[in-house]
Amino acid sequence: MRSTLGTLNVVSGDEQQAFRTPGAAETDSTTISDARLIAMLRRAPRAGAVELARATGMTRASAAARLSRLLGSGTVRVVAGPHPALTGETALGHVSVTTEGSPRAVAERIARIPSANFVSLVGGDPGVVAELRQSDLAALHDDLALVRELPGVVQTETSVYTDVVIDALLPSRSAALTHQPDAVDRLLIRELRRDGRASFVRLGAVADLSPAAARQRCLRLLEGNAIRIGVLTDRTSGDRRLSAGFGLSTRGADGDLLDALAREAGIEFLSRALGRFDVIGTVADDDSGRLHAALDRILSHPAVRRGRTWVHLALLRETYEEALREPEKPAPLV
Repeated sequence: MRSTLGTLNVVSGDEQQAFRTPGAAETDSTTISDARLIAMLRRAPRAGAVELARATGMTRASAAARLSRLLGSGTVRVVAGPHPALTGETALGHVSVTTEGSPRAVAERIARIPSANFVSLVGGDPGVVAELRQSDLAALHDDLALVRELPGVVQTETSVYTDVVIDALLPSRSAALTHQPDAVDRLLIRELRRDGRASFVRLGAVADLSPAAARQRCLRLLEGNAIRIGVLTDRTSGDRRLSAGFGLSTRGADGDLLDALAREAGIEFLSRALGRFDVIGTVADDDSGRLHAALDRILSHPAVRRGRTWVHLALLRETYEEALREPEKPAPLV
C-alpha cells in the first residue's frame, strides 16, 4: 500500500512523463498546468511542492504557487473520508431523476436535502442524478419520498449500493475496519476531513501530540481502513476532465466485469447495486475521444446485457461531512 501521508510520494518516471505530456487538443497553458497538478494530486494527495514540481515539469515555485491558488480558491479540496462504519452510513442510494421544467431548479431542491451528498446536472434524460446516504434503508426510503414530492420531479429510479468497489475518497464498506479510532484519533480525523494536507505539526497541535506521534497515528488510521485521503474538484474551473456515469445490467456473475472495470485508468467510482442497475460507475478523462472509447469498452463487455450512460455537466453538491458516530458505551455492570 502506498502511503498518502509521506512528505514525498515516489512516482515512477513513466508516471512523471504522463503528467508532463499535454494532449493534442490542449492549448491553454495555464489550464493545462493546473490539470497536470490536479492529476498528480489524485495520485499523491499529500505530495509536497518538490515532488509536484518533479512530476509535472514545473519549477518548485510555480508548483507551490499553483497549488496554493487551487486550494485557496476551492477548485481543489484534499480531504479525508472516514470508513462508513464510523459515520453510521449503511444505506447508500443512486437516484436518476426525470424532470419537467428546469432540471437545475429540481437539482437545487434536492441539494437542500441533508442526505443528498452528491447532486449533478447531466446531459440527456434524466436531467439530474443524485446520491443519498442514510443510516438505514427505512431512512433512505423516507428521503426518496421527499425527492419524489419535489416540484418538477416526474419520475425517480433508484439503485442501492451493495458494495462500493472503487471510490476516490471513501474506504470501501467491504474493506474491514481493522483499527477502531480512539478519542485522540477522532481529533485527527476531524482535522483531516477539513484539510487532508494538514502538516503533522498542525495535527499534533490539534491532538496534543508530537509531530512524530501524529504521523504514526495517521498511518495507523490509513492502514486500518479508518480513513482515506482523496481529492475533490470543482469541475467548473481548473479541472479539464470530462466525467461520465454509467449504469449496467449484467448477465450472471459480475466478477470478471468488475475486474475489467477496475483496470480502466479513468474509473473514479464503481459499485455493485440492487435495483435499476447491477453496477454503477463513473469514468473520466480530459479527452472526449478517450472517454468515448472507455465507455464503448465498458458497454461492449460480454457480461453487460444493457447499459446506460450520462455526462456530468454541472456539479451542484458534493460533500462527505457526516459526523462521526460516537462509539457504543459498554453496558453497565449489574
